[in-house]
Amino acid sequence: MRTLLESLYFLSGIALAVMAGIALKQLKLMVEQIKLMKSDMRYHADRAAKEKASEAHLALIGALRDFAATPMETVDEVSLPRYYRGPTPEDFSFDSLSDESKESARRRWSSSHLAAFISHIEVVAAMFIGQIADEESGCRLFGAAFCALVLSQYDVISFDRSVNPTAGLFSSTRELYNIWRPRLDKPMLERKRLEIERQLEAANKTPIQPIAPSMPSRWNEA
Repeated sequence: MRTLLESLYFLSGIALAVMAGIALKQLKLMVEQIKLMKSDMRYHADRAAKEKASEAHLALIGALRDFAATPMETVDEVSLPRYYRGPTPEDFSFDSLSDESKESARRRWSSSHLAAFISHIEVVAAMFIGQIADEESGCRLFGAAFCALVLSQYDVISFDRSVNPTAGLFSSTRELYNIWRPRLDKPMLERKRLEIERQLEAANKTPIQPIAPSMPSRWNEA
């Protein structure tokens, strides 16, 4: 009887060891599966964030195109410049503007057309500040264009900051600009700024095309 009990005890020890080995193996498999799941989740999250960066790029291109193509609505707006050309200390301080630029900024700030355009820039910036879009991908795709656009509206953004110091309007725009600007080559940024200004300047000079088709040549000869 004693021999039987000893045998059973010995066998139970082996069984426990085997079960522990199986459990340990399953635990390792579970850990590996969790790692794979996390890696897969990171991959999809990174991919989605990069896709959002591309979407933000297209959104900014569309906003600039619409802003350049849409005529100003009122007589006062027609006389307003579409961009700011002056010193940009990059602290977005209204006091950094000249007296003439301050007056122009006040008038430009009241333009609903211009406000809508800058709001589009803010929405794009918020996608990166809110970590919805991949910030590094965004900087590679259109960092120079974004910063050049911000500089083109530097006076309005600075004026709005003085009017709404606690409201946080355009705060994402300023924050993203401060993140991306140090990574950019200054000559490249200046070239991009001039390119954007030429687009906006051309929009001001382009005559409005008639909606109706042109008259036959015999009418033109009259």
